[in-house]
Amino acid sequence: MSRATCIFRRTRAAALALALACAPMAHGLAGEPEGAGNLLRNGSFEGSLKYWHRGLDSRLELVKGDAASGEHCLRLPKGHYPWSAPFVLEPGEKVTLSASLRSEGGEGSFHVFLVPTCRSAGKEPFRLFWGKSGFGTRVTWKEWRRVSWDVAIPDAKTLDYRTWWDGRTWFVVPTGENVLLDDIAVIRGEKQETWRPYSPVEVTVLATNLPPWRPSARILEKGAEVALEAALFNPGQSPLAVRLDWELADYTGSRVLARLGSEELTLEPNRTRRAARSLRLDTNGLVLARATVLDISGRVLGRSEQPLTTLPFPKAATRPNWDERIGGGVAAGNPHPTHLLEAARKIGFGWSRWYPHLNWERCQPQGPDKWDWPDAIVNDTLAAGIGINAVLYARPKWAFDEKKSKHLPKDMADWGPADRRWEDLSIVTAWDRFVTEVVKRYSGRAVAWEVVNEPEWEHWDPAIYTQFVRRTSRLVKRADPRAVVMVDGVYGVDGLHRKWLELGGAKDCDVFTFHMYGLGEFYSGDGILGIRQTLDAAGGKHVRIWFNEGWTHFPSSEDYPAQTLVADRTAARVVHGTVRTVAETFAAGMEKFIMFHLGYDHQGRSWWDWDGDGTSLYDDCHQPTALVPAFNVLCHNLGLSRHTGTVKADGAVFHVFQDERQRRGVAVAWAERKGVAFELPLEGLAVMDVMGNSIELPSSRGKTKLSLGEPWTPVYVYSRSGASGEALARALAPFERPSLVVSEGVYTLPTDWLALGEKGNPYLYKGRPIWTLGRVYPPDPTKVSNYRRFPNWFPPETKWTEFADSQGGNPAAGLAGGLRITVMTEWKPGDMAKPSALLFHAPEASEYEIDSELVSERWTGGGNCFLELYTLDRASGQASRIARLELPDRKPVELKERARLAAGQELAFVYGASGWHTGAGLHFKRLIVARAGARRPLPVEGADPAHAPGRN
Repeated sequence: MSRATCIFRRTRAAALALALACAPMAHGLAGEPEGAGNLLRNGSFEGSLKYWHRGLDSRLELVKGDAASGEHCLRLPKGHYPWSAPFVLEPGEKVTLSASLRSEGGEGSFHVFLVPTCRSAGKEPFRLFWGKSGFGTRVTWKEWRRVSWDVAIPDAKTLDYRTWWDGRTWFVVPTGENVLLDDIAVIRGEKQETWRPYSPVEVTVLATNLPPWRPSARILEKGAEVALEAALFNPGQSPLAVRLDWELADYTGSRVLARLGSEELTLEPNRTRRAARSLRLDTNGLVLARATVLDISGRVLGRSEQPLTTLPFPKAATRPNWDERIGGGVAAGNPHPTHLLEAARKIGFGWSRWYPHLNWERCQPQGPDKWDWPDAIVNDTLAAGIGINAVLYARPKWAFDEKKSKHLPKDMADWGPADRRWEDLSIVTAWDRFVTEVVKRYSGRAVAWEVVNEPEWEHWDPAIYTQFVRRTSRLVKRADPRAVVMVDGVYGVDGLHRKWLELGGAKDCDVFTFHMYGLGEFYSGDGILGIRQTLDAAGGKHVRIWFNEGWTHFPSSEDYPAQTLVADRTAARVVHGTVRTVAETFAAGMEKFIMFHLGYDHQGRSWWDWDGDGTSLYDDCHQPTALVPAFNVLCHNLGLSRHTGTVKADGAVFHVFQDERQRRGVAVAWAERKGVAFELPLEGLAVMDVMGNSIELPSSRGKTKLSLGEPWTPVYVYSRSGASGEALARALAPFERPSLVVSEGVYTLPTDWLALGEKGNPYLYKGRPIWTLGRVYPPDPTKVSNYRRFPNWFPPETKWTEFADSQGGNPAAGLAGGLRITVMTEWKPGDMAKPSALLFHAPEASEYEIDSELVSERWTGGGNCFLELYTLDRASGQASRIARLELPDRKPVELKERARLAAGQELAFVYGASGWHTGAGLHFKRLIVARAGARRPLPVEGADPAHAPGRN
């Protein structure tokens, strides 16, 4: 055993205790390398191609010898497009893009794209591969020569700012023919042609003995010996004495788990030196092997990391279990067999979507009498313990004539909504025959049948769609009476499925599935409650809710900004949001979570519609992201579970489940602020982090103290003694926060607002209004008559709105995931702004203190957003402004004000905006209105239910 391994094992328990006591912070440690100016990492290509991604390209190669600097340069074969690690450029910046070039054996050419990380966001010259985008030159010289371009970065609006791009994250794509490339740079400022490195010492570290992508999917076994190699490039003109530190950091990159040794080195000028280290990977989840170079004073000169992943609870199911709750689409267009199927089994996924395909086009591609059954893929998937979420509908060319009907096959093309043939199953169409045969063939297996994928985007006529689903459901049930039939919405209950419900469609399906892609943390429990209310209001049988495609984009665990969407969405932040929202949506009644994708078989990145990690759990370097072990821990704890209770305490949330796999209670818990602790009347409790590391909590006299760490960082609290989920929920029940009154005279936004549905506006306390959701229209907030209550409750989107005088359903007040009010400005000549308003009705005469944390987010347009506070005088009809707060975009701000109110008088929070075609939302992350001098409670250990504040 090496000395480094010994050190690691001795320090692991202490590091783990620290990790659980003060949960992870943002990615990165104090002492980051001092930047040397270049935004591109490893632009000198010294030692490896790390930080340069190749996608499908395998012919890229380093050339050692006559380099512009150092010892290596890059050969660019024709038609190959490496892309850089992403970096951040603010809108409106000016930069210089430069490179050293020389031809190789004749005249060459060079072209480089400086583009947003979403390929659809760019315009000339910032588009990838289209038009006259990018920058280029012929290369006729055989000696190294520096070329450069001054580039003005436009603002985000000019670049077609869309949902799939944050307006700040960029990358570089060089390409060429018969050319060598070295010392490529993007440097802030104009005329910055001189080569500069990314950091004073360019460092790359790689694990040289990782198993190949097939068959391991880069999941390492516990105890694996990992060989690390670091390349250290000194771009200076003098020898440099340095210290190289080897460390193992946690998945956040913010905490060192083990010191793996140090060595003193001298780096020769303009040369690369290599250093090696090995370690035994006796860890849970994803960790980061890190090489850091420091000068003699301890200043960090360069750093690089290598993610390494084990699974804390590897699974080995051999047959599906319908009760498994978590899954992931294995791949799209995979060859068979695929190693990702084994990876899915090890993670613990119990369901797959899209793989294998069982749709009409797959099973009858050539004609009505030619079948191509994917039996081997189906059998292997089920033998891996993975159930199949199959989509029936597709359009084989032989069966459709789009001139007659875009949606219905040729022999059904003339069926109108009221056609009697819909109900007559003695008529056998080509579609009927396919449905019957495919369901019969796989009947009795773990296959759930979805009728159409995302019909909302295909613009079905609602009446035709309802008839098509009804007939298909009858065919499926006739072929297999125990089969599960599903329909599929997008972003919740979409417009098509609202019409489908109105037409009585709910009685024809067992499960409503939905898809969700976006910037946030998937979906809220409140959103699931809104779907539940919508389905139940339609009447008929109980329809279950599954999620079966989407989520947001998963950042790489490599040490560069999150690719694809938002530069500050670190891997740790996404992991924590994943765990929280899976627990929250399960607690709200969603039965299954099936994401999309585990990975693409040939690579971890999709050029399909955005760059970067896409929705797969593997990154551009074929490395597992931190979500791979996090899902393994989720499957272990919640994969077979039932909800037993939710407790929203003051400063913390607990979603409690009975873990049927381990036969014990488990709570997914997180703090909403620092310093939150509880004393539970239970012994034998333990806490597990999201990577599967556990510590036992000390108990005394039948009680256990639980301290939660960094805000919004979830942990699993579970019973080692086998106490049930019901027992754990009872132990937490005394900490339940009241729905509205935090303490005497202290009021907050109600936690049960959404559950009231159409009875929730205004929100009543002791029979009187205390909160009202509404708007100001016409948009003059000084006139009380302009304040209008939102009259329309819209459960599919869990919001209050007014259909008249609106724009795209706004302004509105949404209740999913906390209160969010919206504003719209002018959209056409003569139009008016449409601010929204939240009104507080004073229960008693007093001076009130307002304490709030707010986040405003524009989703379209420009201009400024602001919040104004008014007191309303009903007698005079006038309103008086007492405060105005300018709101920066997407940044939390605090509001602290005072207002003297008479009993029943209203205090209005008016959300407005300037600009044209501007839409924005204001999220109240915290809002407390307290009578002056009223006591505002802090978290209490050992709370006594008898002394809990009064409830409604």
